[in-house]
Amino acid sequence: MVQPLFFISRIIKKLISSKSKGRSGDEVAEARVDYISDHLGIVKEEVIQIVSLLRDEKILADSKDLNAFIKKKDSKKNSLSILKTYGQIEKFLLTIISEEEKIIHLKELNEQAEASACEDVSPNKIKTILNLWAIKNWIKRQSTPHSKNHLAVLTLFDTETLTAKLEKRNDIAQFILAELYDLSKADSGTEESSQEEVPVAFSVLELKDKYAQRSTLFWTSTTTEEIEDALFHLSRIEALKIEGGFMVVYNALTIERLERDNKKRYKIEDYQRLEQYYQNKVQQIHIVGEYARKKMRLSLTVAIATAPREEDLTAPLKELSWI
Repeated sequence: MVQPLFFISRIIKKLISSKSKGRSGDEVAEARVDYISDHLGIVKEEVIQIVSLLRDEKILADSKDLNAFIKKKDSKKNSLSILKTYGQIEKFLLTIISEEEKIIHLKELNEQAEASACEDVSPNKIKTILNLWAIKNWIKRQSTPHSKNHLAVLTLFDTETLTAKLEKRNDIAQFILAELYDLSKADSGTEESSQEEVPVAFSVLELKDKYAQRSTLFWTSTTTEEIEDALFHLSRIEALKIEGGFMVVYNALTIERLERDNKKRYKIEDYQRLEQYYQNKVQQIHIVGEYARKKMRLSLTVAIATAPREEDLTAPLKELSWI
């Protein structure tokens, strides 16, 4: 426990130092999580976790550092419909994927989902769900070398555990949608507002407290991680547009080293794939160029055929000199 306490102490000192510099007119970017992580040599995820913990304990103020952009033309029903569609696909996938590795075909899986009464399903939506599950370490997923539509998949939890996780996340996501749409109505004022999008400022801690305070038959609570997980899910399925806070989403690049021999030289056979790729590109350029030349000849032929007799018929031919 000494190490985390030491990190907390350093981060608090850094935040206090940044605030003092901000008052004196210096750069305020030192309070950013990425800057704190680089300057103190602490992993970014640990910085985010410690800052969230300090907010939970009311040591740091709960600043509304997140913004959800609610479109006027969109209704809460539309976002809930998107969430429902992905929820149906997730329930269907739980009947297919198990703790034993299985090779699945996305297009065949899409047809099976349609037969199971999943509304508005598509291979891309199935792939999105599998990507989200892989990010959360709920499943292991690997592409097969012979086809991009074939995936090797297995779950890291039993079906009951995954079902409980999905139900809890979808319940939180529905609450978030309802809460943010209510806030957007309050912020937009009258219905005649000219703005197409209404920015709604909120924080994760605010949503967590309101979720615990809601009136339900059974008392329910949630954690900061579960709120963040639900927000991340809503943003990835495009049910909400969220900016700010720690909601920085990017696809990491994974590089795998296949050749372990440091002394091995680059050979001609290693270049074959690139050579074939560039040859195809050259052929495409030649085909486009030939098409442009024939198109130009045709247009000039039509111009000559339709030109009045008194005009110089050799004028259009002069333009062919470059062809």
